[in-house]
Amino acid sequence: MTVTAVLKKALVWGAVLAVVIAVGAAIIGNAVAGGVGVTSAIVGAAMGLLFLAITAFSILFANRFQANPLYPTLFMAVVLGAWMLKFVVFLVLILLLRDQPWIDPTVLGGTLIVTAIATVIVDSVVVLRGRVPVTQLPTAPAESRDDS
Repeated sequence: MTVTAVLKKALVWGAVLAVVIAVGAAIIGNAVAGGVGVTSAIVGAAMGLLFLAITAFSILFANRFQANPLYPTLFMAVVLGAWMLKFVVFLVLILLLRDQPWIDPTVLGGTLIVTAIATVIVDSVVVLRGRVPVTQLPTAPAESRDDS
């Protein structure tokens, strides 16, 4: 399995998980805060999926530079830049959503926490089962004839 296949699998399972969490959190949110709770649960699950996608897409993008001698540096720059982007997006979204009448902060926060924990678990399981080789297997040396 390639790194690309592992990340695509993580994205698919992350999306499935986000939908399951959105449904479960919407049911709980409806019981706790009515329609506002449902909206908050869906927004929280969508935010969690967005953050998972930013990380996966940044790694997929960074892997395009594998042939470059500066690949390790470029990889870290892209991934760390994506993490900084996630932090800024998170802060902006929280600041924009905190005083909205259609958001229940408790349901939103709870859904974000559950989604974050669940996506870490999904990422870990997918990567551990991915079986991506770390090194290239050596090729057999060409047979040489010694006709002396």
